[in-house]
Amino acid sequence: MIKDNNGVIKNQDVWGKKKLAYPIDKQEFAVYVAFELDLPGAAVAKISNGLNINKEILRYLLVKEDERIKAARAEAGSETKEEVSETDEQ
Repeated sequence: MIKDNNGVIKNQDVWGKKKLAYPIDKQEFAVYVAFELDLPGAAVAKISNGLNINKEILRYLLVKEDERIKAARAEAGSETKEEVSETDEQ
């Protein structure tokens, strides 16, 4: 569904099977998975509609990453690369 809408999965974190705080559709347990995606703006609605239709997905949340956080992550990543380069040079 993600790739069909020109999206890219950047990171996938499977938390595993957890007990729900309250039953949802008579289910007491669910498998939690977190994805970090790059999606074009038009794809968000299509993916949301697809997730709503899928009966295996009890709940989902799509969140747009704050641009300030994105910039801070990029800056932190470049600093880490610079530190590794300086260590290699010594």
